[in-house]
Amino acid sequence: MDVPEELSAWVPGLFDDPTRPLYAQAATVGPGGAPDVRTVHVRYVKAWDALAFAAHTGSPKWAQLKADPRLKLAFFHPRLGLQLRFAGTADLAADPAGLAELWAATDPWLRKEYGAKGRTAPADFGAVRLAVSAWDAYRVDPAHPEKNERALYRRESGAWRAERRSALL
Repeated sequence: MDVPEELSAWVPGLFDDPTRPLYAQAATVGPGGAPDVRTVHVRYVKAWDALAFAAHTGSPKWAQLKADPRLKLAFFHPRLGLQLRFAGTADLAADPAGLAELWAATDPWLRKEYGAKGRTAPADFGAVRLAVSAWDAYRVDPAHPEKNERALYRRESGAWRAERRSALL
């Protein structure tokens, strides 16, 4: 997966741990252009070498991403003191290998929500594959704020460009 070198210690590893699911808030463009935010379970899908999350193909989230594929996600990992915000575009329901991998990693309680009765994903199970174009990484140490650091990474001309930032800007 193509990520800035400074983030490679965390990405995709944070998204690939089956014992500690990573839930993030995802914002899509809702009706009238307003943001629409919800929590999604972001995973690293090896078959795609990309981050992805599941979505019911009849959901408002799916319709919004179909109409406008731009989205932003954010999460905070308290043990690491790490906030990651990332932006990009969504590719809806790509190839079957990745969809099968995402389904296999889906929690049993969520499979029941889809009404699934086996190992095969139902027709309304969709995947949102992410093409990340920007990462905003903020390391927080409340006991030692002088150690806090933040950087914004943007994809430009095929390479990641870093911009050091203040935590407040």
